[in-house]
Amino acid sequence: MLNRGKHDIYNIVCSLTSIMLKKDATKIDLNIDNNEEYMRIRIVANIKDLKKESIDKLREFLEKDEDYDIPLLLYEGLYDDIEEENIYLIASLIDKSYVNYDGENIEIILVKEKNGLTEVE
Repeated sequence: MLNRGKHDIYNIVCSLTSIMLKKDATKIDLNIDNNEEYMRIRIVANIKDLKKESIDKLREFLEKDEDYDIPLLLYEGLYDDIEEENIYLIASLIDKSYVNYDGENIEIILVKEKNGLTEVE
């Protein structure tokens, strides 16, 4: 059985992977750093032709400092699709995010503090 922290990592990785595959990623690289101070997930995916608006919306959702009640939002039908649900889930589990897109590759770094420390390189 996974403890809470490892279960959060599992949920984030599954959600990110689902989003990347839905966007037709041709290659996905994943790195997880889970130490005593923080949990850091870095995913880089080769996805061409993402719109700037999509990247900006992703950043906006990930940077919201809110706790989302996922079951309530699902019940109320507030999601457009599974991708939006996954982004809300991720946002509810992290403390800090970084998103970069160069026209071919999207890089997403997500950090969850453990002892009050947040680092994004």
